[in-house]
Amino acid sequence: MLDWKVLVRFSEEQLSALDVAEVNLACAEGLPGAERINHAECIDRLNHYARSEKDYTERRMLDFYDKAEVYDGSEAKFRIVCMIRLLQRAFGIRYNPAKKPADAPFDAADTFIHGALMGEGGTCASLPVIYAAVGRRLGYPLRLVEAKRHLFVRWDEPGGERFNIEVNDRGADSPPDDYYRKGRYEISPWVEKSFCYLVSQTPRMELAGFLLQRGERWLEIGRYKEAAESFLWADSLAPHNKMYSFAAKQAMEIWKKKMREAMPPNAPEMTVQFPPCRRWPEAIPLGVEHFFMVFEAMEACLKEPRHQEWWEALRRSKGVPPKDMPWKIELRVKS
Repeated sequence: MLDWKVLVRFSEEQLSALDVAEVNLACAEGLPGAERINHAECIDRLNHYARSEKDYTERRMLDFYDKAEVYDGSEAKFRIVCMIRLLQRAFGIRYNPAKKPADAPFDAADTFIHGALMGEGGTCASLPVIYAAVGRRLGYPLRLVEAKRHLFVRWDEPGGERFNIEVNDRGADSPPDDYYRKGRYEISPWVEKSFCYLVSQTPRMELAGFLLQRGERWLEIGRYKEAAESFLWADSLAPHNKMYSFAAKQAMEIWKKKMREAMPPNAPEMTVQFPPCRRWPEAIPLGVEHFFMVFEAMEACLKEPRHQEWWEALRRSKGVPPKDMPWKIELRVKS
């Protein structure tokens, strides 16, 4: 099983040799509910889908030759239609109907592919990853693409065909890029460029997107350290995408506020000794890294079992410190 903390240090070339499904599942590791993920079964199912899809498409090729105009004369589009049809009809890969309302709550099973493979269904966060994973096993040049609050797949063959793949309950369509610039997906040119919307993602961009989703799940349950950590690693992988630095800043500001609320009155002064080695690549400003480490150390100190009597005494006495409490605490942070 892959470890996302190892993957974040991989190059594009190293990541490109990996299965996008395994990378996706690695980013779910540790989230609430992730302990129930059967990684081996998920990968076995994708392998089975791909083998079945290969046989199914080859048996249907005469349909393409007879009615090529239905598919705009594109064998690639025909192959995608066959793939989506088989995944939906034979294997039940579908959108989870309970998640269609705009206010439906999401958890890890709605965000990562195990929910679609072994649960009640997927969402636009997970289903495109399944399509890409199956298609790539068949040698199809499929890339993930992000739009506003939406993920889809694109057939993007270097020097060849390029078309978007939008899947619904009835099959697949291939809308142009402008479809994602208006209506429910409307974005300004600045946002499109700044957030790297409608760009065929590289493997590092894919990993960054999965880590953003990981961070969002942590943020929803109030785990601000884990959320900020995920967002910062996403930012280090794709620093040209302003979405990740924005998400990291927002998470750390909330974390800062929560830490101040949790700090008992008249707590001893805390100083932080930073490690000699950087934790994040240089794409992350050193000041941001230190900001994270300060609150990481403070949170650990507040949760330290041997300090609980101090904190409770301060809260009960409204700031009068116990006799054994030091006036200063030095906190050391590991790299």
